[in-house]
Amino acid sequence: MNKLFLYKSQEGAVLVTSLIILMLLTIIALSSMQSTVLQEKMTSAVSDGQLALEAAESALIDAEQFVRTLTDINGFISANPEDGLYNTGTAPDPFSTSDNPWGTARIGKSIEGIIEPPKYYIEYLGEVRQETSNLTICGYDCNQLEGDVLAFRIYALGKGKTSNSKRILTSFYAKQF
Repeated sequence: MNKLFLYKSQEGAVLVTSLIILMLLTIIALSSMQSTVLQEKMTSAVSDGQLALEAAESALIDAEQFVRTLTDINGFISANPEDGLYNTGTAPDPFSTSDNPWGTARIGKSIEGIIEPPKYYIEYLGEVRQETSNLTICGYDCNQLEGDVLAFRIYALGKGKTSNSKRILTSFYAKQF
């Protein structure tokens, strides 16, 4: 017995449908890859910024240690900007883009993983008389300082793994002689 099979002509509907589904899956995959790449860039930028912040904080600690060891303020009065010490009102703007305020700054301790060592400079602000001020000045253990103190403003710059990430911190420091 011979069976006769009749085949209908195929029009390719399955092929067209599968190509459309494949194209949609490719678009979804590319979109998720772009999202992952963007998230990786954001994570890297946050990490780099944190490293720059840690470098700037390290420079602040170095500057505070420098002020802590001072025996007089003659270095500030001479106003030699080459050593990163400035008298009242002579410190450059740390955010200036027209000149390089960090060119004469002091170099902090080098930290592994950053593009360059952190920098700082110190401005002497003058004497603060506590009897005429509402200012309470405490040390790290918050033992209140009695009498007049000398005030300093410290600017610190830290960079991360790349020069794109910068953090500038400002701190005020008081010292008694």
